[in-house]
This record gives sequence, C-alpha cells and structure tokens, in this order.
Amino acid sequence: ATSVASPAEPEAVPRAAGTATILLVEDNDGVRSMARRTLQRDGHTILDAPNGGEALLLHQRHGRVDLLLTDLSMPYMSGRELAAMLLRTQPDLRVLS
Repeated sequence: ATSVASPAEPEAVPRAAGTATILLVEDNDGVRSMARRTLQRDGHTILDAPNGGEALLLHQRHGRVDLLLTDLSMPYMSGRELAAMLLRTQPDLRVLS
C-alpha cells in the first residue's frame, strides 16, 4: 500500500510588533476608523484627528510622533500644508500622504 502525503499546512509568519507613534489625519470618519484599527492591531500608537487643526493640537500635546499619515485633500488645511507646519517643529518627521 502506498501512502499519500497530505499537503503541508502553511506556517504562520509572525508579524513584527509595531512601535511607532503615528499621527493619522483623515476627514472621512470611516476611513480614519479603519486605518486606526489596522495600525493599532499591528501594535502602533495612534493619534487620530479629522482635520489639520486638531492634528496640530495633538502633535503639540504629545510632543513628538514618528510618522504623519495624512489625507492630502481636506477642508481648511491640506495634508501638504499640515506636513509643512509640523516639519518646522519636527524636521525629522516622516510623512506619508
């Protein structure tokens, strides 16, 4: 009798735990909520704001963030304007827009 080998189960690849503090700025509540949950699940600390003004206040209160993740097109202040303002106080800030 011959035996048939069953296909090997794929091994789960462990995900590296995130350690970044991310300032997430998105005016769409649903998109912001989904992004926040995903990034938190990966272990990152998330500060989220619905607009540039609130993002500036959060950054000022927190003092320092590792990454600015922002929507480009928002009312009152664009993501580019926000990034330019934050880069003045934290020149090494990484920006993803």
